[in-house]
Amino acid sequence: MKTLSLKQRFALALNHRLVKERRKEHPLRQLFWECTWRCNLSCRHCGSDCKNSSSLPDMPVSDFIRVVDSILPHVDRHLLNIVITGGEPLVRTDLEIAGRMLYDREIPWGIVTNGLLLTPDRFKKLLPLQCDSELTFDL
Repeated sequence: MKTLSLKQRFALALNHRLVKERRKEHPLRQLFWECTWRCNLSCRHCGSDCKNSSSLPDMPVSDFIRVVDSILPHVDRHLLNIVITGGEPLVRTDLEIAGRMLYDREIPWGIVTNGLLLTPDRFKKLLPLQCDSELTFDL
């Protein structure tokens, strides 16, 4: 392997320092997880282009949590906000599991939903997990 010249080592060290400073200047504050491409509506104005079914499977919650866990050492978990979007997140039957895992890690989180699939039972399950919800009114 070729050894680096003094000039190259200096440039590499300077780049490393700049990248480190830039991370401090622009810390990760929001992470959006498009958890599904499925949706119970077909809104003409929606940019997601989601349908009732999808040719692609939903990302498993375990994969999502693995990504979250890999990020946590590099961010302040209390300043990070995870927003679960879609499609329609409530078409997933395991949304509460993802919410529980985020809650257990003390990460603020929420969902963007049209609300049509939010039953009283699901509401009771999501409420103690401190889920912040944004309802969209799709006409």
